[in-house]
Amino acid sequence: MSTFAEKLNALMQIAYVSNVKLANAISIDQSHLSRLRRGQRKLPRKTKFLPALSD
Repeated sequence: MSTFAEKLNALMQIAYVSNVKLANAISIDQSHLSRLRRGQRKLPRKTKFLPALSD
């Protein structure tokens, strides 16, 4: 089973989207996004940026 971090990383690579570009688009800090991609942070249960991320 793939983790959220693996899925996010794969999708960002497929779409050629940088941390800076995605972080700005979903209004979160670039370092937070980077930690999510590396699996150092788990996806919170309630997040305000998830709808924007799925768009």
